[in-house]
Amino acid sequence: MAEYTASIFKAVKQYLPSESEARRGVSCKVSFRQNRSGYVQEIKVIKCSDGTTSNLLFQAIAKASPMPQPTRPEDFQEEVTITYAPQP
Repeated sequence: MAEYTASIFKAVKQYLPSESEARRGVSCKVSFRQNRSGYVQEIKVIKCSDGTTSNLLFQAIAKASPMPQPTRPEDFQEEVTITYAPQP
């Protein structure tokens, strides 16, 4: 399961600014729903300390759709939560 979540975060992260360009001290938690094919159907910002970063994360999730498929079908998650917190 952790491998599947990590592959989703990796897919999203490729559309986010690099760590050196990201705003330090910002933390965003976002959830999204996906269908069995990995296409994102709904994105919700749960909590974010910066509106710009929230928008970037929202856009990155949309661009990463469809999400990678799990290697084991039983690991599929219809709802996924991602926390993005660039490190200094």
